[in-house]
Amino acid sequence: QHFVKKDGDVIIWMRLRLVASFASWLGNIMELDRSLLSRKIEVIALRIETRRTGEYLFKLRDHLLNLPRVRNAVNCGEKKLILLSQRYTDVSQIIEENGWLSEKLESTEMSSEKYTINLDYNHFTADEALKELLPTEVSIPSSFEQAGHLIHLNLRPEHEPYKKIIGQVILDKIKSCRTVVNKIGEINNEFRTFPLEILAGENNTYVILREHDCSFGFDYSKVYWNSRLSSEHARIVDLMNNLKKHNEHMLVADATCGAGPFAIPLAKNYVQVLANDLNPAAVDAIQYNGQKNKCLQFLSVHGPSCARHFLREQIDSKYTHVIFNLPATGLDLLDAFRGLKFSSNLPPLVFCYCFAPKDNKEGTLIPELQFRLQRALGLSSSDDTPHSATTHPLPPDSHRQATQFATDGFLAIRWIRNVSPNKDMFCLTFRVPSACATLEPILLEERPSPPAKRPRKSNNEEEAK
Repeated sequence: QHFVKKDGDVIIWMRLRLVASFASWLGNIMELDRSLLSRKIEVIALRIETRRTGEYLFKLRDHLLNLPRVRNAVNCGEKKLILLSQRYTDVSQIIEENGWLSEKLESTEMSSEKYTINLDYNHFTADEALKELLPTEVSIPSSFEQAGHLIHLNLRPEHEPYKKIIGQVILDKIKSCRTVVNKIGEINNEFRTFPLEILAGENNTYVILREHDCSFGFDYSKVYWNSRLSSEHARIVDLMNNLKKHNEHMLVADATCGAGPFAIPLAKNYVQVLANDLNPAAVDAIQYNGQKNKCLQFLSVHGPSCARHFLREQIDSKYTHVIFNLPATGLDLLDAFRGLKFSSNLPPLVFCYCFAPKDNKEGTLIPELQFRLQRALGLSSSDDTPHSATTHPLPPDSHRQATQFATDGFLAIRWIRNVSPNKDMFCLTFRVPSACATLEPILLEERPSPPAKRPRKSNNEEEAK
């Protein structure tokens, strides 16, 4: 079916596929040659008595070399050499700017000479090394995520031929790193994990890290973790700890707990937590982390189970707070509250994370999020759907802080982070509306699945276009 009428189109398509395949093959065999990265710098140096080093460094502080990771004063036998800025080619240029140095030259207590600095691979930072090693038209990887000893990159197609070199440079330059991995596919499963390839270092994806005074251990390739959300984890944990002061019977249901970024710190702070995840590897991880942090007394691990099953089965537990930390489908899971009747007078407070496209049109974001929430809960516009008091595309600071939840129907929306050029992450906080209790619960087998994403084209297909 690829052989269309225009033969030229077919030839171009095949040629691009061949180039992309060659780039991938080349990226697997290219190795880093550290000897290629060297530089010589010639500067003016002043030879002085060692005991006068401090005085010279102070008097000439505006004229020194000041090159990162290179000392301004180096040993030269029993003497010291003071290295001057690269902008000077002769000592006479400094004398014109500094009269004090003119007096020292006349007293013959110092002399000037040329000095050569040899910079090798060890001198350069990761960015500096990659800038020297990669072609000028190839961008330097701008960011990465680190979890324990593992560094996770999201390399672009242009980096494919040089991925091994990039991985080795990062491994060399970041002392806490022992493994460098690259994401080679999209998140396409219900566990929010993605395929990885080892670029450099140990073939070991089991990480141990610390966050919020807790220790976590899990297999990074099997359990989703995002270190960029550490501040959000801390915000929720601190908020819960403050709320516990006014509610001795607080019980948190973490419906999509992962390795426990919320559940473990809360349990360690004596908050009772029910933790559940659909991913068996995550359930094993949080059980281990609870034991490691000595907080199993306050942590009850369930699953692997769907968040909907978990919340309905635990209704008698009288949970007061619910966390949905699954932004891709978190809002869809809220239909679990349809038909649930809570024994306490105050329904649980919900923290639900979700993705939303960037708001390019003034005032459309909050109505869209309210509509999606209303649809998931099964409420019409006449019901007590949680609502925000603002009509701006982002809520004011008082709403973003999401600290006041006294009334039924109040919705706090907090911007969390930018996920991609066209997508942001938000946290919706609200109390389960009382109207949900009057609805008919949807049988689990009848629950609609979220619309499937259109498969993303591979790099080769995109290049073929």
